[in-house]
Parts: sequence; C-alpha cells; structure tokens
Amino acid sequence: MYGEVFGTMADRRPPSQDIVQFTYQEQAVRALIDKDGQSWFCVTDLCGVLGYNNSMSAVEKLCEDAEGRAKFDTPTSSGVQSLAYISEANLYMLICGSKLAAVKSFRVWITREVLPALRSREVCTPEVQTRAFSHVSTKALEEACRTVAKLPEVNRILAYDIQRLHLKLVEKDFRISALEAERGRRETTVRIRLAALHHAAMLHARGRGYADIAHLLGTDLDLAQRMVVTWETLSELNLVPALQQATLP
Repeated sequence: MYGEVFGTMADRRPPSQDIVQFTYQEQAVRALIDKDGQSWFCVTDLCGVLGYNNSMSAVEKLCEDAEGRAKFDTPTSSGVQSLAYISEANLYMLICGSKLAAVKSFRVWITREVLPALRSREVCTPEVQTRAFSHVSTKALEEACRTVAKLPEVNRILAYDIQRLHLKLVEKDFRISALEAERGRRETTVRIRLAALHHAAMLHARGRGYADIAHLLGTDLDLAQRMVVTWETLSELNLVPALQQATLP
C-alpha cells in the first residue's frame, strides 16, 4: 500500500535532522519544512491522533492532492527509516474526515502552534527567495531598493529638524538656558512650559484675544500666539499625556 500511494514521490529524502517532533496530548507528531518552504507531516503520527486505524487507506481515500504525498528519511528507535508524509493541504483533508469529537482542538493546535513554529525554521534558500518575490516587478524592487538606500539620509534630516525645533522651543520661545543639566530642573521646566501652554490655550478657548493673553502671561503678542498653536498641535498629536508622564517626579 505504501508503494501504491507514495511510490511516485519516494525520492524526497531530506537530512533526518530537519525533522521536528511536536507533542499533542502525549502523542508525537513529526513534521518538517522542505527547501521550497512547504510543510510536511508524518502520516503515521497524524492518523494515530485523528483516530484512523488504517493510515494508508485514509490517505488514499481523503488526501486528494497526489503531489502532496512523499517519503522522507526519519530517525526512529530502530534507526533512520523512510516514512510517509503528507502536505499541509492533505493534512486539512485528514482533519476534515476525522470522526473524533476532539478534532477541532487538534486543528487549533496545528494552526496556532505547529505551523508558526515550522515556518519560523524556514531557510531562505534561493528557491524560497524566488517564490517570495515572484509576484513583484523588477521596477517595484528597484524602487524599493532606492527607498531603502535613502533611509539613512532621511533619518539624518529628521534628526536635524527635531533638534532644530527643540532648540527653537527651548531657546527662543521660552528663553530657557540650554546648559541646564540637572534632571529635576529640566523636568520642572518642562512642567512649567506645559502649564504655560495650557494656560494660554485655555484663555484663547474662552474667547481671549492674543493681546490679552500676552498681557496676562507677561510676554509678547507673537509668543502668545505661538504658545496657543503649540498646545493645540501637541493635543492633536496626542503628545500631551506622554510629556506629562515623562516629567512626573
């Protein structure tokens, strides 16, 4: 029966160390990922878990994908043996045909634990690389490479802009010395800035003009307007809670 069902693909024999043994309710389930990234599962183990008395008969009746049947060298207590395996597609056919009441829990275990674990072991061979990018055009790949090449420069520009805006906020808008090094003082300063920004924004929300806000806060008209805009921007970006949390004692 083995020869009839698996004879056409009996030449698939990976190194035995590629076999991964999982355990489902104290029963072994052996599986592997081949060089093309396809998952394979030991027929004997599956049929034992799913309640099939005649494993080869179950495969012949239920596993319609003939290309999804193969034999692989597998280490056993009697040495390395050529055992029958089926593909992931055929695995689902066996699961669907099982009469066991607990078959759903086995299916969940396969999809949530076994398959992710197997795919994390997949080796990025040339065949896998070709299959993964076969649907991507050469132009798209070239554009992606150009984009990636620009990332360091983009990051440098962004870092410069962030530093420039930070210095502007500290030095020009709030006249706070850049030489403050003591952490507690810096955090207190940030809390004072946030409070001042919030105060200016609240006054503006209550209908006060920028001239009134500047007079009440003891600053100039331009700075009062920028304080309101800064608070509104921080609020829109949802950055206020993070800033407040960062300055907690």
